[in-house]
Amino acid sequence: MPAKPESISPSVGRAGSNPVFDNIINVVGEERAAQLFEHFTTDTKERAERIEHASAAGDVAILQKEAHDLRGTAGHFGFQDLCDLAGEIETACRGGDAQRAHDLARRVQQAAGAVLETAATYGLSKGEGDAGKSGDFST
Repeated sequence: MPAKPESISPSVGRAGSNPVFDNIINVVGEERAAQLFEHFTTDTKERAERIEHASAAGDVAILQKEAHDLRGTAGHFGFQDLCDLAGEIETACRGGDAQRAHDLARRVQQAAGAVLETAATYGLSKGEGDAGKSGDFST
């Protein structure tokens, strides 16, 4: 397997590197990977916000759909913790346990923050370094 390109080598941080990101870079190249990661980080932030709003509104159907979609994208990009959390929310919604789904949904912002922090270590996300700012996925 070829080494990760030097120009997007991750810095050492709390989130560390992501082997799936490394593999994507190796397969599609640096430029396309940057586009994919940018789309992923934007989507993750927006989806986490929609989960938060659906939970606050008590809209279990939307919460289940957004959790399902987040589970898929998080899993594809190697974020198993976020993938598992979203899967638990989806299962709770499907099982009619709105209170559990709501309780789990409150953890999505923090989990998404860790995802964005990892993306930022690669220098591939918009607003790089914003993940820890107040109101933006604080970890």
